[in-house]
Amino acid sequence: MRKIWANLLTSTNVLLGMVALFLTVQGEFQLAAILVIVGMVIDGLDGWVARALGTQSDFGRELDSLSDLLIFGVAPAVILYVDDLRTLGWVGVAVAAMFPLAGALRLARFNTQTDHTNYFVGLPTTAAGGTLAAFSLYHGRLPGVLAPVLTVVLSYLMISQTRYPNLKKIGMPRGTWRRVEKLRNLSTKKMKA
Repeated sequence: MRKIWANLLTSTNVLLGMVALFLTVQGEFQLAAILVIVGMVIDGLDGWVARALGTQSDFGRELDSLSDLLIFGVAPAVILYVDDLRTLGWVGVAVAAMFPLAGALRLARFNTQTDHTNYFVGLPTTAAGGTLAAFSLYHGRLPGVLAPVLTVVLSYLMISQTRYPNLKKIGMPRGTWRRVEKLRNLSTKKMKA
């Protein structure tokens, strides 16, 4: 039973990404952007839960990457395209399409890395997608040229060789692991019963 919790959180992000796309089509850009930002919190939790419960798996890692591509790559690009970039014609299409492509390349590179270090190579897709979604919350209040420039810069940063700190390596507050261990034991006892 405990094996499903992290994958359930990851699957929630797939659903949030789809709902964000549906809301975008309906013109609800701000609500769609908020769902992407909520997805950032869930994305942080799914990996943490998997590590805390000792349920990390290749399946979970692949599901997480597919989920990340949808909610932090495709959804923010479509939100920004429909809300802003479509006025640029084919340039807007190219700029919007570049973002999930860069996200896919970034995720593929991450999944094939063999060494796990204290840093990420390239801006994590979660950060890039969250930034783009947050930007769309300010539609009309910022200069129009900023949307395509920000999208291109974030796309480049995802595929760059720039190193970003891995926040997963930062320690948890005292007592956290003890509480997680109690939860883990409780979950195991209920499964046996």
